[in-house]
Amino acid sequence: MVNNDFQFINELATDFFSQQYIIERLSLIENNELTGWEIWLQVEFAMFLETQLLVDEWVREFQYSMDRRISKNQKFMAIDFLIRKKHARLGQYIALEIKQNLSAASCIAGMMKDVCKISQVKGSEDDIRTMWSLGVHPFIPQVQLETLVNEYAESYDVELASGCISTNQIGNTKFAFTVF
Repeated sequence: MVNNDFQFINELATDFFSQQYIIERLSLIENNELTGWEIWLQVEFAMFLETQLLVDEWVREFQYSMDRRISKNQKFMAIDFLIRKKHARLGQYIALEIKQNLSAASCIAGMMKDVCKISQVKGSEDDIRTMWSLGVHPFIPQVQLETLVNEYAESYDVELASGCISTNQIGNTKFAFTVF
């Protein structure tokens, strides 16, 4: 199930970032050195999910109660996306957090923080079958990126699924997307 969900999310991301419209917008963002475009990215991704035949249901910014034994200061958290695949059991969702940063290292660090955040969902509300993080950042070579991901995973004490790290350049932009 873990590898299948990873492939599913990675294929969604690949298809999303292969759209000419998205590539053109990212080129404009790059050329004009725009910042703060994470919400735009999430809205575009939501519209994309709506058109996908293999996506049965999706929810954006779903609120979960946090386990108060783990999180002392915060009662609730929002997960960027809950996605249910076609033919998946009702009430079983893939959680997806999306980040963007003009620094690959900062993006990966933010993605790791999101993984830690999701682990604090209150057990009685946990309908998440797997959790993934999607980050958009400047392209760096796969080996360098995997080293960075593994270093942050170790420092945040996050156990990543074996063989479930992928990075791909986005069109002819300087950006790449990473899924883990």
